[in-house]
Amino acid sequence: MNENGQRALEFCAYHNLCITNSYFQTKPQHKVSWRHPRSKHWHQLDLILTRRTSLKNVLLTRTYQSADCDTNHSLVCSKFKMEPKKFHHARQPGKPRIDISRMAQPELVEKFTVAFEKEVNSKPSGLSATKMWNDLRDVMHRTAMATFGKKTTQSHDWFDAKSTEMAPVIEAKRAQSRKEQSQTDSPTVCQRVLEQD
Repeated sequence: MNENGQRALEFCAYHNLCITNSYFQTKPQHKVSWRHPRSKHWHQLDLILTRRTSLKNVLLTRTYQSADCDTNHSLVCSKFKMEPKKFHHARQPGKPRIDISRMAQPELVEKFTVAFEKEVNSKPSGLSATKMWNDLRDVMHRTAMATFGKKTTQSHDWFDAKSTEMAPVIEAKRAQSRKEQSQTDSPTVCQRVLEQD
């Protein structure tokens, strides 16, 4: 080993690096990368370095003598698997949802309107547009939550909004289904004739 080789080893030891060429059992001709023109001896001059923590991702490092690279050095390739870094983002808790099915009740809508106008009129003027919009949004949500309440069910909003119209129709359909079921359970004329025989 010459002085450059010693420097390379010291550099790897100082920065916690590994020379991946020396970690795999390959043929001797797959480890060397340069041949001396006069002595015809092969040498391992071209190295691939990686962090010691990433060594488990390196699958193979070897030399390809037959690659035409327009140089007197052989091509050194390394195969490795990529593991993307995982980012864990904490999701911000959202605002509670408003029970919009109660908006069909006129007395609650009137109560919301009065409370909302009172809150908006008490805000100071001369604020920036962004500040005014944020205040308006927060007041609207806070007033609606206090008036209509928090949504507790997990059903679709369109069903809750139309529940007052749909409830009688659903109940009539259920009654009709029960009536048909009771008629099917009673014996028919054919069944009575067969029972008499």
